[in-house]
Amino acid sequence: MKIHAPKIAFYAALLIMLAQLSCASVQKNAVLYKKDHKNYPTTYAIASWYGIPFHGRRTANGETYNMYELTAAHKTLPFGTLLLVTNQKNKKQVLVRINDRGPYVGQRVLDLSFQAAKQIDMIKTGVSSVKIEMISQGLPKRYALK
Repeated sequence: MKIHAPKIAFYAALLIMLAQLSCASVQKNAVLYKKDHKNYPTTYAIASWYGIPFHGRRTANGETYNMYELTAAHKTLPFGTLLLVTNQKNKKQVLVRINDRGPYVGQRVLDLSFQAAKQIDMIKTGVSSVKIEMISQGLPKRYALK
């Protein structure tokens, strides 16, 4: 029987991802998660969101932008970085994955997808003060958060 290394690597990565995702759950607007063993900085910034005009277009990492996935744009963080974003007004949280570059307006630091913005109730305001906690870096792009 011939063993294919790429298939083994794929299934091993998939099992690791499933194990990591099984550690995450949502309860009453709070996200429970398991952080990397590293101490990443926490930042406070202004976030905005983007949606319909960009839906279906290519993101900076080559994916097709889907406004209904839990993704975000950041100017410098590595693609695949997971962030826990907390709306400072209502304390609602969302876990997003960096897959694009931006925002390029004013002092904004993060552009959330429509779905991510909806989960933390910032659609109407368009921008919001947020707390940004890095959970991990470099998650492969094929693992989309939905």
